[in-house]
Amino acid sequence: MRQALSVLVALLMTGSSVWAQSMPPIQSPFGPTAQPTPAVPGELQPMAVQGRIKSLDRSANTMTLEDGTALTIPESVATTRLQEGERVIVTYKRKGEEKLVTSVIQVREPSES
Repeated sequence: MRQALSVLVALLMTGSSVWAQSMPPIQSPFGPTAQPTPAVPGELQPMAVQGRIKSLDRSANTMTLEDGTALTIPESVATTRLQEGERVIVTYKRKGEEKLVTSVIQVREPSES
């Protein structure tokens, strides 16, 4: 009886490891933890940063946040409502060392009561 049970356990363990190896890897619902490698060389990967605008130079199409993050603003991104000192969330794509803004979201701060 003991020998039959040992054989059964061995078969189950072997079968489960074969079955596990045949399964595709599980994808996290939160996405990869590391920055993905571009599918196409030179493809830009989206990134985001949150902070307060330290300076905004519309003639040079640049924005600098208080933490020193320097961003280049393409003409396709509207900045007419932005002001220095305002909190924003900026999405951008890297092109070499340059950070090209793709969108700017103004963060409303809670009003004091």
